[in-house]
Amino acid sequence: MRIPEVDERVEIRVNGVPGDLLKETPLSFSIDRRGGSTVIHIPGHYRGPDNCTPDRAEQAEWLNGLGSLMRPSWDCQWTLHDEAALETFLGMLEPFLYDYKIWIG
Repeated sequence: MRIPEVDERVEIRVNGVPGDLLKETPLSFSIDRRGGSTVIHIPGHYRGPDNCTPDRAEQAEWLNGLGSLMRPSWDCQWTLHDEAALETFLGMLEPFLYDYKIWIG
């Protein structure tokens, strides 16, 4: 899987994540590198910048357990620590990947 470049936004769709929590569950992650930081968003019901209910609470729990790679920044949003964390995160998801889109604009 290609590492998103700075100023790109990509969407990754996977069937599950490592571990048994979300085995074979379709999930999506948006990785946004347009604002200087690398931010991961997950789908949810947004009612403001820090008021989001995730579509799948287990997906948020799984991301919260990856504290060595990222920190929660808002509801349904996590900021990766550095480039190595991004590479590790994508490597974790790659075996489950079924779709990868680059968003233009």
